Amino acid sequence: MLLNRSRTRDEDVHESPGALLPITAGAHIGDADHRPKQIGGIDISSQIAALFCALHQLFDFFNILKANSMNVVCSFSQELVQPPDNPAGGAVWVQRFPDGTAVETATGFGTLNSSQIAFSSGPQNYMGQAFAAMAGLMLAAGLTPKIQFGEILWWFQANASGMAFYDADTQAAAQSALGRALAAFHAPNEDPSVNSYADANFLRTRLYNYVAAIQSYVLSQCASAIFELLWPMDVNDPDNCKLLRYINLPSQWTARSGSGFDTFLIEGYQYPGINHNLDQATRCAQYPWKELSWDQAHCRYLMGLYYGTWPWLREFVNVTRLALPAIKLWAYDHLCLFGWPVPLPTSDDRSFIY
Repeated sequence: MLLNRSRTRDEDVHESPGALLPITAGAHIGDADHRPKQIGGIDISSQIAALFCALHQLFDFFNILKANSMNVVCSFSQELVQPPDNPAGGAVWVQRFPDGTAVETATGFGTLNSSQIAFSSGPQNYMGQAFAAMAGLMLAAGLTPKIQFGEILWWFQANASGMAFYDADTQAAAQSALGRALAAFHAPNEDPSVNSYADANFLRTRLYNYVAAIQSYVLSQCASAIFELLWPMDVNDPDNCKLLRYINLPSQWTARSGSGFDTFLIEGYQYPGINHNLDQATRCAQYPWKELSWDQAHCRYLMGLYYGTWPWLREFVNVTRLALPAIKLWAYDHLCLFGWPVPLPTSDDRSFIY
């Protein structure tokens, strides 16, 4: 696994509700104007309206893209900094391990940690409104509103007590659905078929329903919105993370028809970046149409550019040979900071040094 790394998206807003929602300097969401707002003709609830003051800064960017006949895919992170998590008060926002520890990772900014959000009503409503507002901004600029669900998953690591499936809302829902407590899962590669798959099916259905509800809300506000799934294969490896592969890829998402998604963007940074295994990277890139049931025309590949020992040039050449419609690079700032060469090589560049 890629441990304690920042998970990545195309366009990322990665802060807490409090941090995301300042009005002016010194103001806070509690000081927000509670009158109804609209962005691109879409109604925005008062609790989240302040966020979109910041999002309006994207509007000029969207207009520039439109003027240059360029498209964009936008995503919100599924990790939040300082979410309003208060299980004792009924506000469940963070995934938790069996011992009650919250799932947190370092952001790299001082002492701030990000939390992996739970599939509960609070995060669902918040993310739905955020996605809908972003779609409204894109629509108002004349762009196709394309929204990415970036690495939306049950957390991929265990702590000493087990996997992170045990926030209060999930435990209560499992008790109701199964008539008993959720089974104890201790590691990513455990057998999902325990109890005839009942527990694993409960978890994958909870994820699916959470995403489907957000999609439904966004479409109710912006009917032309389309969606992309960013799915990390490395942390859901079919051979080494059988439990996670099962619960983090609902059966409805294994083909474009009926998935609710227009495109499937896959990544697997561990394969080239840590394992230095280009065969694994190539398998990852073609996994959606070779081993799932997606059509290749709607598949995309996200490759990393993290550090000097990453064999990204060879990875790029190998994946280019698969004739994918799009290869996305994470991230452009790394390309610039390292001074890596452009234009990128092609499979026909015989002078290219591997």
